[in-house]
Amino acid sequence: MSSQQWFSTIGVGLAFFALFAVPFSLAGVAIAAIVILDFLIVPVLIALLVLTLIFFGVFAYLLSKFIDAVYHPHHHHHYHHNEQ
Repeated sequence: MSSQQWFSTIGVGLAFFALFAVPFSLAGVAIAAIVILDFLIVPVLIALLVLTLIFFGVFAYLLSKFIDAVYHPHHHHHYHHNEQ
């Protein structure tokens, strides 16, 4: 397994981990903010909205890389050295 394939595999693993872990953690923080932090609800929810948008951006990027790797496996950039 080449280093590029290894990093691609790590990226796919992180994407699947994020798919399940991040939404639960964001929901937990939102529930805690609503229940416990009455006076900080608005700033915490705004921060959660920003983090959610960042999560969706990163996840969409990783998902596009995964789809590209699965459906277009021969389109990876290979650097060829000129051998003389």
